[in-house]
Amino acid sequence: MFKKAMAFFGCVGIAAGIASADTVNLRFDGTGAGRSVNITFGEDQMNVFAGQLRHTFTGGTGIMEGHDGAQITFCTDLTQRVDRHGTLYRVEDLTNMPDAPNIDPMSSDQAQLLKRLYAYADGDQSSVEVGNAYAAAFQLMVWEIVWDFAPGELTSDLSLAVGDFTARKTDGNTLDNDVLDAFADLRDGIAHVGGLQNLVGLASECAQDQLFVVPTPGTGMLAAMSLLLAAPRSRRTAPGA
Repeated sequence: MFKKAMAFFGCVGIAAGIASADTVNLRFDGTGAGRSVNITFGEDQMNVFAGQLRHTFTGGTGIMEGHDGAQITFCTDLTQRVDRHGTLYRVEDLTNMPDAPNIDPMSSDQAQLLKRLYAYADGDQSSVEVGNAYAAAFQLMVWEIVWDFAPGELTSDLSLAVGDFTARKTDGNTLDNDVLDAFADLRDGIAHVGGLQNLVGLASECAQDQLFVVPTPGTGMLAAMSLLLAAPRSRRTAPGA
């Protein structure tokens, strides 16, 4: 499935139109673990950072109330940029993402696959101790699912080498083995888990859409998503640098 890529967009006055939906302000603070890569989707090619995005959340309403502070996110959107000044986002179902002009949102199959990806990673992707290769592979998997996975395909079809979405090193060479191995582990793992139901989209018409796991009482997910508290699990091979 190919979504036509457009130029980067700005917006004026859109935030005023957001009314009763659950919302939160996001300010981009920089990157965490990850690597710069070269990606191709459709006719477009660019060097981008793949990995943890550090945001400060403020002013959350509805289900986002009480989740202010430093958070790690991963993005679904390849057509827009993060905002260092702060942007009002609304909470959306994954099937309404990405939210960008002339871009088709993902299918329910893609949304379910993202939920399974997050369930399998179990918070490792957001840990302060996670390695660059794992964080990069996780973001690349998100993009592969959103921009290249079509109904009827199998998880075994997820690939960074062929299809509408591909990725290489910025010098044009094949990605390092540690990134490819981490990607393969995620691809194999998501075939055998259920979906994480508290994964939501954070959407903006004028800034890059993000994914966020809404912490729920008693699950420990707040610790998994926090910059200061998150730590890698030991149930799988630890995602090293």
